[in-house]
Amino acid sequence: MLRNAIIMLLKKRFNFAAILYATVLLLSSCSSNGCYEDMSVKLYANFYTINLNGKAVAVQMDSITVKGVGSDSILYQNKTLSGFVLDLNTNATQTQFLVTTQQNGFLFVDTLTLEHQNAPWFQSMECGCRVFSTLKGCRVNGVIFKSASIADSAVINLKSEHVRLIL
Repeated sequence: MLRNAIIMLLKKRFNFAAILYATVLLLSSCSSNGCYEDMSVKLYANFYTINLNGKAVAVQMDSITVKGVGSDSILYQNKTLSGFVLDLNTNATQTQFLVTTQQNGFLFVDTLTLEHQNAPWFQSMECGCRVFSTLKGCRVNGVIFKSASIADSAVINLKSEHVRLIL
């Protein structure tokens, strides 16, 4: 009789634990909230000049226009900027941007070339995949910038200076 009572008690506890576990599992797996995260991964490039002591000093530039090479869209048009935020081409290992500025009636043009390796990263079912990149190289070709250097090669979802552009 005592044995039957213990078995009944264990069955009730097992059923309660199983129901509790199933409820928690179902509630955690059902998400109708969607994706509220920004899935884009941005590259941050800032402008510097070298002072008389040889130190890099952040500067702003007037009348900057930036567009992607091979793209119709203009990312910045006639803006005063101390740097820009760019998207890398996730389907290529090289992304180029055309940078122009107009000073004293003259148009100055430069091309910023970024070489990168892409790594897709699965975020979640709702959000899908985001692409992180590792900068392998950067260079400028024109008259606006003297040089470009990599400050942080890991282009992930953190706001960090990735490229330094020296005027």
